[in-house]
Amino acid sequence: MNPDWTLASYDFHLPPHLIAQHPASRREFSKLMYLPLESHNRSHYRFEEIIDLLPDDTVLVLNNTKVLPTKLLGKRSTGAALEALLTREIEKGRWEALIRKAKKIKSGEILFFGKTLKAKAIERL
Repeated sequence: MNPDWTLASYDFHLPPHLIAQHPASRREFSKLMYLPLESHNRSHYRFEEIIDLLPDDTVLVLNNTKVLPTKLLGKRSTGAALEALLTREIEKGRWEALIRKAKKIKSGEILFFGKTLKAKAIERL
């Protein structure tokens, strides 16, 4: 299997009415879609049934992070459009971000978001 680490590959339209706004009243009743790699025959379960679907030698890693609503549309000083997704606040006012169309952004470059917000690119990670 070839993992795709290109940010653009994970950008898709998801209609707002399909996004859960609240967790299930009982978490174990949350929905789970199962798609085996061999057959691609998808089926639906409740999350509490996940243990029955995993092979014995599986390690299950739970991710309890929360998504921040921090997608910013901006421009470079050249006028080129960019999109920044703030992922982690390193310290007050200093953020780590995933930036689409960032290949040519240099350390020290000023980026503009809206009429009043500016950011300075510090380093490429």
